Amino acid sequence: MEYPIVQAPAVLLGEFVDASRNFLEHRGGFVECGGLLIGSFDGVRCSVENFILDDQAISTPTSIVFSAEVFERAQAVTSTEGRGNGNRGKEILGTWHGHPPGHAQYSSTDEATLFQEQMRIRTDDPGLALSPRVHVIIPNYGLDVDDLRVFTMQVRAEYVIGSLTYSLSQNFAFLEEEILHSIRGGTSLGLLVSRSQGGEPLSLERYHPKQFLKGEEGKISIVGLWKHFPHSQVVNEFEKVFFENYYQKTRMEKFIYARVLQGPAEKCPSVEWYDCRRSASELSSITTFVELDMEVTGG
Repeated sequence: MEYPIVQAPAVLLGEFVDASRNFLEHRGGFVECGGLLIGSFDGVRCSVENFILDDQAISTPTSIVFSAEVFERAQAVTSTEGRGNGNRGKEILGTWHGHPPGHAQYSSTDEATLFQEQMRIRTDDPGLALSPRVHVIIPNYGLDVDDLRVFTMQVRAEYVIGSLTYSLSQNFAFLEEEILHSIRGGTSLGLLVSRSQGGEPLSLERYHPKQFLKGEEGKISIVGLWKHFPHSQVVNEFEKVFFENYYQKTRMEKFIYARVLQGPAEKCPSVEWYDCRRSASELSSITTFVELDMEVTGG
């Protein structure tokens, strides 16, 4: 599946309206309100289960700037809820905010100030990204949920994933054990390195600026990456974030990729090996945003 499915219960959408109305009454006029979406991601589905209203936001009739306080509140919620018994708990799934009547398309201001997941393409550690970000825009300053729209980031480059061009060797079995050991130690992303450029990976290295610098200096030969997703499957657009981050650091259009998916709770993750190829030429804009459907549950 290319893009995530976005779900939210009908009762929660009603709570959006109540929160927006209360915010507007408190501010004494029509200004944009909004905040953060809280929920869970299973590799395919972003389930919006709660939200946080930013009552400290800087709001005008045509813009909103979130406060630092709303992110602190969200971090407090996501770091404590549902962490027991192996449950990863809740995550910040994205943002929501109201627009003036008749305007549910994201603006250039939204793209520059609210849609911050674009930084995942350049960040030193994209492994911190746990789910795709989704953005709900509700017209009439958050009161018309029937006309809301949902957007998510798209990496504009295309990636083709295929079977390895050579059979798996004994070294791959060793690497799989090393990858699983790294996952047990809390790592979800790493580099594959080789003695010769384009050869089979012989060892693992951290996904870290120092390792990329060693690659530039010829001290190690980086040939690919591995990524663990704690799900049985993952949508393509989210996976592409890690590919593009890797490409921006190495400029390698062809590389080896080890996708690690989490099976049933009682089983170890499975490692799948691929050749990966970036099929697009340089683009003036690395990312854009596309609209998704919102599935409303519970009547």
